[in-house]
Amino acid sequence: MPQTAKKIAFVIAALIGVVFAIFLFNQTMQIVQSARAVNTVFGNGVMWALVFTYCILLATPVWLWFRANVVPEGTPV
Repeated sequence: MPQTAKKIAFVIAALIGVVFAIFLFNQTMQIVQSARAVNTVFGNGVMWALVFTYCILLATPVWLWFRANVVPEGTPV
């Protein structure tokens, strides 16, 4: 793949990632504001539950990647 095509693909992928992050933030804030309209404590609970869920969803692929790349003992490298 030519260098120019790689740069274009990277820019498009970065743009999609940024747009998704903005979308996710917007939707999260709308859910939290709706929950805070019911009760302030409930809104804070929803916010922290979503933050916790996002952290787990981001950490799982990283954890699986490092776990899959562990070389068992006794295996020649």
